[in-house]
Amino acid sequence: MEFDAGLAYHAVIAAFVQPQQVAAAGAAPPGSAPGASAPDARTAWSVPHRAARQPTGAAAVAARATRLDDLPPEILRQIATYTPFDDIGSLSTVARHTYYALWDSRRSWLCCERADNVRQLDSSRAHQLLDEIEYIGGAPVLRAAPLQALWPRIPELPQQYQPHAYKRIFEMANRLPTHVALPILEGVIGTLPGLAVEHRLPLYDFVYAAVERSNVDRGRLWAMLAWSLGCLPVDPQHFEREYSVFLNRLPSLDATAQARLLTQLALLLRGFCDNGVHSQATLAGYHRLVYDWVQRLPPSLQGMPVGALAHVIWLLPEPQMSAHYADLRRLTQALPDLQLGHAMRHLPAALAMLPPQHHTAEFALLESMVNRIPAQHREAVALGLLEGSIGLGEALSKRGWQLALRLLDNGDGMQLFAVLDDLAERELLPLLSGQQWADAVDEILQFCERNRLGETDRTMLLDFIARHGTDR
Repeated sequence: MEFDAGLAYHAVIAAFVQPQQVAAAGAAPPGSAPGASAPDARTAWSVPHRAARQPTGAAAVAARATRLDDLPPEILRQIATYTPFDDIGSLSTVARHTYYALWDSRRSWLCCERADNVRQLDSSRAHQLLDEIEYIGGAPVLRAAPLQALWPRIPELPQQYQPHAYKRIFEMANRLPTHVALPILEGVIGTLPGLAVEHRLPLYDFVYAAVERSNVDRGRLWAMLAWSLGCLPVDPQHFEREYSVFLNRLPSLDATAQARLLTQLALLLRGFCDNGVHSQATLAGYHRLVYDWVQRLPPSLQGMPVGALAHVIWLLPEPQMSAHYADLRRLTQALPDLQLGHAMRHLPAALAMLPPQHHTAEFALLESMVNRIPAQHREAVALGLLEGSIGLGEALSKRGWQLALRLLDNGDGMQLFAVLDDLAERELLPLLSGQQWADAVDEILQFCERNRLGETDRTMLLDFIARHGTDR
C-alpha cells in the first residue's frame, strides 16, 4: 500500500490543535519566503506558506509549511497512531528524523510483514521473529500487533514447531495489558482444533495452568478454554471430569463470565452424546444443571445461554424434552428485548423437535414474541424461524415463513438472500415437502412485491428460486 500523504497531514493538524502544540510546530524553515518553490521530497505533504492575514488555531497550522524535520519525536509518534498501520513503513522512511523517531513502530510493522509470510518460516526463523517481537519497545500495542498477525498462522507453522510457538505467543501476550492481551489469548486458544491431534491435550493443559496464574480477565478465557474441550482426544471419563471442573468454577466468576461459560457448557453437552456411553438421563441432568445456573443470571445476560440450551435440546429423551423446552420458553418470554433475539435464534428449531401435539400452542407463544425482536437481531431470528419451519406441519410452516419474511420487511433483498443462502448451504431446503416449498416461494414473491425491490434484488431472488426449485 502506498503512503497516504493526506491522512498523514490531517494527523498533523489534529496533533497541533492545542495552543502548545501549535507553538511546537514553529515557523517555516529558515530562508523560506512567500512564493518560495515547493519543499523537497521530505516535505512533500507540507502546505504552502501564505503571507496573507494570520489565521489562528488549526487554520494557522494549515497556513505555514510544516516539515517532518520540525516535529519532535513525540509528535511523530502521535501521528503514527493516527496513520494506517500498513503505511508505517512508508512514513518511517520519509526522512532520517522519522526513521529514528518511529524506530519501534517500524520494527512492529516489519514483524507483521514477516508474520504474513509465515509459510516461509522454519523453526529457527520463527524463533528469531518471536525474539524480535520481544525486543520491541514503546507502547504495548506495538508488540501486540505482530502477535495478532502471527497467532492465526500457528497451524501453518511446521508441525514440530507448533507447540513451542503456541506456548511462546501465549506467554508473550499474557504479559501485555489486558485490553490488548485478551483478543490474542482467545485467538491462540481458538487455534487448538487446527493443530495436530497429538499436540492438543498437552497444549490444553498448558493453557489451563497459564490461565489459573494469569492476571488477565479469566472469565473470558475460561469460556474459550471450555469451548476447546470439544476438540480434545480424550475418553468419556476424562471429558466428564473436565466438564465438571468447569461447572465447579462457576461460583467464583462474576455474572458476565458465568454467562459466557454457561453458553459453552450448554453447547458442550453434544460431547456427551458423541461419547456414546452416557445415558440420556445423564445428559438431561447436566442440561437441567446448566439451566438452573442460567436462571440465577440477571435477565440482561440470559439470552445467549438460553439459546445455547435450546440448540442442544434434541439430545434429551422425549418426555424430558417437552418439560425442558417449556422452561426455556418461559425464561425467553421474560427476557428484555435486547436479549430476546439471542434466545429466539434457536428456540423455533427446538420447538420442531417436540412431539407434534405441542406444536400449535407453542408456536403461537413464539409468534407473540416476534414483534419485540430488535432490528439488529431480525435476520438471525428469521433464519431461526425458517429452520424451525422445516420440522413443522404445512400450516405452521407457512406461518413460519410469513413471520420470518415480515421480520425482514423494510430491508433490501440481500438480507433475505443471505438467510436463504444459509439454508441452502447447509442443505436444509431439500428437507421441505413439495407444499412447504410452494408456500416458501409464494412468501418470497410476496416479499418482493411488498418491499418493492429493485430489479437487481428481485432477479437475484428469482434466480435462487429457479436454481433450488430444480433440485426438488
